[in-house]
Amino acid sequence: MKKIFLFVIFICIVATAYGKTQYVLDFTKESKIQDGREYLRSIGFEKKYDFSALRIYKTNRGLVFDPPSGGFLFYLNKFKKPFPAKYLRITWYFTHFPLINSWAENTRRQLLAVMVSFGTTPRPSGRFYMPAVPYFLSFFVNNIDRSDIFLGHYYKDTGRYVCRTCPVRSNQKIVTTINLEKEFSDVFGIEHIDNVTSVGLEMDTRNILTKNSAFRLIKIEFLSSLDPSPVVQKTTKSTKQVKSKK
Repeated sequence: MKKIFLFVIFICIVATAYGKTQYVLDFTKESKIQDGREYLRSIGFEKKYDFSALRIYKTNRGLVFDPPSGGFLFYLNKFKKPFPAKYLRITWYFTHFPLINSWAENTRRQLLAVMVSFGTTPRPSGRFYMPAVPYFLSFFVNNIDRSDIFLGHYYKDTGRYVCRTCPVRSNQKIVTTINLEKEFSDVFGIEHIDNVTSVGLEMDTRNILTKNSAFRLIKIEFLSSLDPSPVVQKTTKSTKQVKSKK
């Protein structure tokens, strides 16, 4: 009886430690597909923009992106069944950051951003030639900027670019945890957060030096409860002040 009781306690502790996962993309999961673009298609991502010079390949340590030159990439995964999520946790590893890459200094480029969309109602972009899209938050890290919120060229009323757990060091695994409900409320002034409807991968390395800037995307997790483990870098307090993307 005592053994059963201890086992139940152990299971409860493990379940609490890892939180409740709503949806996970584990890029370390074993796959016979080694070509990165083919792998992204196999797990539901659709190519929107890409550049041929970028090398993408699948390994058992994650999905590797190696940009030998500048370019723009965007892959989008629209979920067939939208789901609620309170937290987002991204695990990634950056070997080296570009020498010039500061949003605060108006360079406004990122090796990778994870874009999360909420709801299905299209919102205006502010420009007639840009499509209407739902509310979105796009999360990235770099080694220069401090945690902050930035405006882009478009979607000023419905989208933000958010640097969290910033600045970070290169050559180490980074775990970025975001309270989606708080970020959404602080940015848009809306208490109710719609279901997550898509996740996108965006790279913009135009006009910045990317030599030796290969990095790995390890895991993207949507959670309904937060992992209390001390190894997770928790998001810093949000600020409503935003900086415009030049």
